[in-house]
Amino acid sequence: MIPPLLAARLSLKPAANRALSILLEEAIASQMRRMALAAKLQIAIGGQPRVALPGFVPAYPSSPPLAPEAPAMGIEPFSLRLLRDVLLPQIALCSDGENRHEGAAGFYRSLQEGFQQCHKQLNFDARRSQALDYPPGPPIAAIRGLDDALATLNELASHHAPLCDGLAAFAASDSPPGFDQDGVWPMPANVRLDDYPPGNLEQALLARFSACYADFLSHLDAAFAGRALAMADALDLLFDLRLLAASLMNPAIAIAPGHRQPLPPIGLCFVDAPPAGGPFQAGRHAPRSR
Repeated sequence: MIPPLLAARLSLKPAANRALSILLEEAIASQMRRMALAAKLQIAIGGQPRVALPGFVPAYPSSPPLAPEAPAMGIEPFSLRLLRDVLLPQIALCSDGENRHEGAAGFYRSLQEGFQQCHKQLNFDARRSQALDYPPGPPIAAIRGLDDALATLNELASHHAPLCDGLAAFAASDSPPGFDQDGVWPMPANVRLDDYPPGNLEQALLARFSACYADFLSHLDAAFAGRALAMADALDLLFDLRLLAASLMNPAIAIAPGHRQPLPPIGLCFVDAPPAGGPFQAGRHAPRSR
C-alpha cells in the first residue's frame, strides 16, 4: 500500500492540510514497519525477504493479492472518496477486528495457528542477522523462539487499528476540520512513462521519481540483508521522493522557471523502468554506504 498512500500524501500542496498530512505520513510509516516485521520473521526462520524484485510493485490500479475482491488501488490525488472507498477498506483488511479472518490480518492469524502446530520443525536461529536499524516506531526485538514469532504476528495483524480509527474519524465528516480541497494538486491518476514521448521533459521527471522509488526498495533489501543503517538510508529516500514530487506537482519549477502561470501537474509513476537517456538521465544507485 505504500505507493497509493505516498501518492495521496505527495498530492497535498505545501503547508496545506497539515492534520491530514500527519495521518498519511503515519500510515506510510506503519506500512514500512509492517514490512520490517514481516522481513524479520522470515529471516528468523531462514528466509531472505526481497522487495526490489521486478513485479513486487504492481502496475496500478491493482487490488492486493490477499484481498483480490477489495477495491482496486491506484496512484491518485487525495480525495475524501479515495480515503473512504479505497484506502480505509484496505487498511481495515490489514487490521484485527471485524475483518480478522480477511485480507492481511486473516493471513497473519492463520500463520499464528500454523506456527503453533509446526514450531518444532522451525529453526529459530537468533544468530542470523535480524538487526534492522531505525525501523519506524519502537525497536523490533530479535525473534528467538515461538513466543517471539507469535508476538510479531500479533503486531502484524493488529497494529493498524489506531491508524484506521484516526483516518476514519477524519473521513466521517463531509467537511473535515482543516481540510481544504484546493490544497490538493489535481494530478492525473495512474500515469505511466509511455504516456509521454521519449526524451520529453515530463517523461524524464517521471523517470527520476520512479528510479528514486526503485532505490528506496533496494535500500530496504539491503536492510533486510543485514547491512547497517540501510533502513535509515531508505527513510532518507522518502524525503528525496518528496523533493522530486514537487517538480511533478508544479512542473514550472523544473521546466519553465519564472513561468507566470502554473503548469498542470504531471502525476506520479512508481514502477516503470527509466528511459535510456534524456535531459534528466535517471539511473539506479547502489545502496549508500556510511
